[in-house]
Amino acid sequence: MAISKNLLLRRAEHLFLVPYFLMLSTAFYFLFSSSLDVTGLTRANESFVYFTLWIALYFFLLMFFLLDLPSVPRGLWVPQLLTIATVLTYIVFGVQTSSIIKFVTLIFTLMFGCWAASRIETEKFFNYFFNVSIVVAAIHLALFPSLFSLSLHFDSLQRINIFGTTAYAGLFAHKNHAGTFFALAMVVGVSRACSEGGRFTPTITIGLLLQFIGLGLSGAVGPLIAMTVSLMVLLIFTVYARNAVAGMALALTTMIVLLLFLGFQDVLLNSLNRDATYTGRSYLYEVFWHYFSASPWVGYGYGEAFNGTSESVGERVNAATGTRWAHYINFESGILQCLIDFGLVGFILYALMIWRAGRYAWRSMGSARSKQFGPLALLVYIIVSSVNEVFIVLANTLPLVFLVFLFAKDAPLVRRRTVQRHIGVVAPPLAQRH
Repeated sequence: MAISKNLLLRRAEHLFLVPYFLMLSTAFYFLFSSSLDVTGLTRANESFVYFTLWIALYFFLLMFFLLDLPSVPRGLWVPQLLTIATVLTYIVFGVQTSSIIKFVTLIFTLMFGCWAASRIETEKFFNYFFNVSIVVAAIHLALFPSLFSLSLHFDSLQRINIFGTTAYAGLFAHKNHAGTFFALAMVVGVSRACSEGGRFTPTITIGLLLQFIGLGLSGAVGPLIAMTVSLMVLLIFTVYARNAVAGMALALTTMIVLLLFLGFQDVLLNSLNRDATYTGRSYLYEVFWHYFSASPWVGYGYGEAFNGTSESVGERVNAATGTRWAHYINFESGILQCLIDFGLVGFILYALMIWRAGRYAWRSMGSARSKQFGPLALLVYIIVSSVNEVFIVLANTLPLVFLVFLFAKDAPLVRRRTVQRHIGVVAPPLAQRH
């Protein structure tokens, strides 16, 4: 009876990943909206069903987390310190109800990453995500003729994507959500094929093609650039693992090309239908220090800088600018938003989380059992995209989930169980039994 219960729990956990990945991706976000508002200027009118689905997922996540509490890593003090620091900031400076709700969802996002790291091997976790992404990409592109014919404004500025059409984000919450999802799927798919024992099977190849089309149609430039850098790093390490000289030569060539691009930024931006203001981000970079210096150590509290009140940082930022992008809901950068929300204390904690994720990624490449490049490629994507995308500090987003997952994999308990599993000392966890 105990075996059947464990088997049932394992299957329930695996089944749970599918809807959670789908909700994180926002791939079908506008199915749960009473109005198809895809302009990106305001959030959709989220329905009762949408909130109910998230509450149900949180309930099951909490249940799985508590059932598996003994195996959840104990060395994850970084998220705990981040939570404590934020609560203290709320107490000292005050907080709006909306910010508390956002922070609770952030805690659940951190919880999901930690739980998944303790229950599921990295390769399996990546495989689940990639398989889900293939189905999403197929449905997304199948809807293209009908949704695109409606002349919906997926990009309020009507910029042209790399395929020469206006942006298309389907049922995703925003074109940047679509671009991020497909870019991450491509990074996972390519790294899966390039790792030891992997290859470009027909399924992976078709999936990558679908995802590249989805990424290109989205018109999201930030994810495209981050994916390109990530895949170049992946290529360098893949070549280096087979031929050190060729790998170093490729790395040198890449650096030269990168320097050339930096020297001709205008040409690169024009080719991507962008300008020197980085779609209004340059204004945010200019005024950032003024607002950050007012509360540098602990920030304004998660969600408080753009809480919609007349005294908030967001309202002052929007009131002071006369540009055509004068409706900012964040600082359009994960790095800057982290400093605004959590201050230097939170920024240091995030840096420690990235460092430990990097340590795990480095070990994965040098494993005696197999060389896996996926963790490194994903971490490079997360870091690069954080320069001009804010997802790393937003709750219920894939970049944050992957970062916490990689970070939690470096916890002592997870490392010890992984080593023991490889040498046959202990049986694998439920998520790995067949």
